[in-house]
Amino acid sequence: MKLFTVLVVLAVAATGEAHATPHVPTDPLLRSTWTASWITAKGAAVRDPVVIHARKRFTLAKVPERFVVHVSADNRFVLHVNGKVIGRGPARGDIEHWRYETFDLSPALQPGVNVVAATVWNFGVDAPYAQISRRTGFLMQAQDDVATVCNTDKTWEAKVEPGHTVNLAGLGPIRAHHYFYAAGTPERRDGNVWDWQWDTNEGTAWPAAASIERATPRGMRDGSPHQLSPPGWELVADALPAMEETMVGVGSIVRSSGPATVAAPFPEGGSLQVPARSRAVVLLDRKEIINAYPSITLAGGKDAVVRLTYAESLFDKQGRKGNRNEIEGKDMIGLYDEFVSDGRTHTYQPLWWRSWRYLEVQIETREAPLAITNLAARATLFPLKPLATFESSDPQLQELWAMAFRTLRISAWETYMDSPYWEQLQYIGDTRITALLSYALANEDRLARQALLAFDQSRTSDGLTMSRYPTRDQQYIPPYSLFWVGMVHDFWMYRGDAEFVRALLPGTRTVIDWFLARVRPDGLPAYLPWWAHIDPAAGGARQTEEGGSAAAAGQLLMALREAAQLEAALGDAHRAGVYRAAAARTAQALQRLWDPQRGLLKDNPEAKTFSHDVNILALDQDVLSGTKRERLQREVLALGQQAPGRRATPGEVAPASIYFRYYLHRALNHVGKGDAFLALLDPWRQMLGLGLTTFPEFSDPTRSDSHAWTAHPALDLLNIAAGIGPAAPGFAKVRVAPNPGALESLTAAMPHPAGTISVGLRKNANGWSTDVALPPNVPGEFVWAGRSWPLRAGATTHLVLPARK
Repeated sequence: MKLFTVLVVLAVAATGEAHATPHVPTDPLLRSTWTASWITAKGAAVRDPVVIHARKRFTLAKVPERFVVHVSADNRFVLHVNGKVIGRGPARGDIEHWRYETFDLSPALQPGVNVVAATVWNFGVDAPYAQISRRTGFLMQAQDDVATVCNTDKTWEAKVEPGHTVNLAGLGPIRAHHYFYAAGTPERRDGNVWDWQWDTNEGTAWPAAASIERATPRGMRDGSPHQLSPPGWELVADALPAMEETMVGVGSIVRSSGPATVAAPFPEGGSLQVPARSRAVVLLDRKEIINAYPSITLAGGKDAVVRLTYAESLFDKQGRKGNRNEIEGKDMIGLYDEFVSDGRTHTYQPLWWRSWRYLEVQIETREAPLAITNLAARATLFPLKPLATFESSDPQLQELWAMAFRTLRISAWETYMDSPYWEQLQYIGDTRITALLSYALANEDRLARQALLAFDQSRTSDGLTMSRYPTRDQQYIPPYSLFWVGMVHDFWMYRGDAEFVRALLPGTRTVIDWFLARVRPDGLPAYLPWWAHIDPAAGGARQTEEGGSAAAAGQLLMALREAAQLEAALGDAHRAGVYRAAAARTAQALQRLWDPQRGLLKDNPEAKTFSHDVNILALDQDVLSGTKRERLQREVLALGQQAPGRRATPGEVAPASIYFRYYLHRALNHVGKGDAFLALLDPWRQMLGLGLTTFPEFSDPTRSDSHAWTAHPALDLLNIAAGIGPAAPGFAKVRVAPNPGALESLTAAMPHPAGTISVGLRKNANGWSTDVALPPNVPGEFVWAGRSWPLRAGATTHLVLPARK
């Protein structure tokens, strides 16, 4: 069942959440305390791990044309109507911005008795780090009088489900292998205990639900005085579309052991039989990582235990991944769910989705044989559609392009995620890149708006954002707050929407003010508390006890200039001047760190060390000029030609990580060295030889095999190789400045809010020719070899170009 889109849009506009500006709600439902109450099961744990069922049975003489309800839960729900899954949620937020989902239930209703039911779970301290919680609860509120029979109150039934629990043992293998896991907790379902009739009209009655409190939309304005600032969840409509759910293959068998009999074509059909008192293991490989809800149908085999283990890759005896396609001599190390058969035929699945390429099925039978009659997966992804294209005379670039979009897809859900397997957390450093990829590859900004608002809502009293949000585990990376300022600027350039951006400026001001209050007399930042992370390859901000970090200064310089542009256009002209003056002082402070012998800026005034990221930022921000700038260009490029990820020996400079090379590519393009970009893609080309189909967190060794912060080559192919980018806020003007490098030809298309921008470039005996098409009412310019030509809006421009030096 899809989200009831019309009502969701109206609700979002009414609450003001879509535009981050205060509006008086026009829908009476959103101006008052709801008539529905939050409910739970009597005796259910308040904050400890628990699974509950809630249901309402009612009779309809006829099915109404519309039966619209708003649904929420803490933590999560899966909603059934007459035994069919209708939807899931709520999308993640915080207590002050708690999401509800909207569904029209009418297509699933029937004349006579109907059962609306939900499984609700709260895994407490074992929940994903991205999950915020107040206490276990469930809510359903009718949009109008038609559906009020389903408003949650004491007429609902509810009970604790003891047959479904967390399975902390399932985390043991990966926690022993790596220090940090923050995603969904493994689960255990015991079919002997689970109530298989929970969503039906069968069986005995349950206890009446326990009412917690009345539901309150955010900004509710009526009620008695003490209710004007309600203490509970402040409800807002989920502005995102329903997540896309599609049946996908779980993989093909690549290895097995034990007395298992396979009836082809398992797992796509057929079955897998395991005799009594036996142990069998089957390994499947689906060739690509997917995020999906797995399900397994068990027949017979009472008390048999089936374990599903998930992994991005296999490991050899030394703990190395190597070629991801190779399985010989490698072991499965991953988190696992467990299911206990009740001896009948039932389908088992976890409540949370899993991420995997390799899936291991381990079966241990007791006194009866077991058959697995179905093994399936329902992929869950944000509905990103590939609208951009890139083709060239180098076919390997098409493989990298496909890998980049695949990485973006499985890193996008209700929030952007750094790694779907390991963390599922939305970090600013990662999200700035994934938001840009979404604009450029899919013409999509809904998830980026969510992220910009989430980080704004994460700001603490001193003005900084959290480094990741939503999260129940606070973390601060001060330089990431500066990248959030950059995210706001990126959105402004690609999408415009002055009202939305203007509403974020109070937040960007607190971030900039926090840093300006900590600038030393010499113009460099004072000591940065918490985690002063810049680039993983360089190991932090390299500051002394008094601060002085050149890397942090480079990021501050970038953010000051971006914030000054935002203020000059949309905010406070005086503040824009203050930012420009502060940027000039920061640039001068960085100039004093120049080391003429090494041709690089030092890490801080007292240091004798140098870092690639410092100098990438200095190049990007025009800190130096003349011969110093030319020397810096050469040194930054030379470091970029070295393999990332290796540890530098004393006296060496560590090349930037594959993540931070987004800023390397951007800096080189900024100073007219964009033709070097394609030659710097070797780290990504090598991934193809390792059997990777998504881009990893780091060059090997790496924890995560899917990490969207390294998917930026697709963005770079559009922005640098094809040269397409915004030349004015809101993409009101287009700049096309291609850098084909050693290519003989390329064609590219980028979606634009007004249409599509397309570029074709071909090399010939005398030079090059190009065709550039722009959307209606969007002018532009074409830049090549130091010259520029105007591009007409809504037309295709053909140019004959000279050879490039």
